[in-house]
Amino acid sequence: MPDGKLTYSSGNDKSYKICLGLALARVLKYIVSKLSRRRSLGLYLSNLFVNMLGLIITIIVTMLDKK
Repeated sequence: MPDGKLTYSSGNDKSYKICLGLALARVLKYIVSKLSRRRSLGLYLSNLFVNMLGLIITIIVTMLDKK
């Protein structure tokens, strides 16, 4: 599951939403790395922000799904 593939599981298993969140985080990380030309502290902080954003989106989607 943590490989970022977009998968869908039938039944009550909601792992596809977690995979979707991880895939979104990877896409955002790729965009940030392409926009930055130098490997620096700014790029590290940008990647950290993107990973945190992906985690927050995954948590929100999971919480909304439980309601």
